[in-house]
Amino acid sequence: MKHIIHKVRTWISGEQPAGQPPTLIYILVNPKHASYAEICAADPGAVIRRLVSFSSREALPLAVILPGRPNKRYPDGSRQNGVLVRYATSDQLLKVTEATVKETGRSRSIVLITDSPGVEAYAVSRHFKTLRIDTFEKALESVAGPLRRETRRPPEGTAPRPAAPAPAPENRPPAPAKEPAPAPKPAVPTQQPAPEEKRERDQAILDLIDPL
Repeated sequence: MKHIIHKVRTWISGEQPAGQPPTLIYILVNPKHASYAEICAADPGAVIRRLVSFSSREALPLAVILPGRPNKRYPDGSRQNGVLVRYATSDQLLKVTEATVKETGRSRSIVLITDSPGVEAYAVSRHFKTLRIDTFEKALESVAGPLRRETRRPPEGTAPRPAAPAPAPENRPPAPAKEPAPAPKPAVPTQQPAPEEKRERDQAILDLIDPL
């Protein structure tokens, strides 16, 4: 990936005098890929820190125009370790771009990094060089890593929060002991007549039958 930044750096430097690299203005308003705009809106600090790393390592002056309203932590017009931070909505883009060019390009040439057709037309009218965002992102990635939203981490030296204790068991009265089931009653045997009584009964029945 290092050959990408070398080619891009050589191209954007052009015929600049020694020690006078051009100023890059990275315009992230209306990018072709929605993920860029989403990360800018959700975590502008991740975008800015990445550009600061690139600018310091490659010794290239850099400004960024982020989409939407200014962030309180990174105010509009502030410089974050040398990187100028601006904000613009779609209808403000050309006006903010012109103001950024005037502030950063007084003694340098300008390279506008944008996907906006309006900004590209403005660059042609002013004889500025332009780069597409995807092309510049390859160079950025080789130096400062891919563009992605950062995961918030606790400051160093901060002990991790202990896990919440398990809730104490409720004080419920013990369940009453179950009474044992009553034992089944033994079956009462049917009283059978005594043998003598049976013979007498049979004989009485025979006496009632008329002889043939």
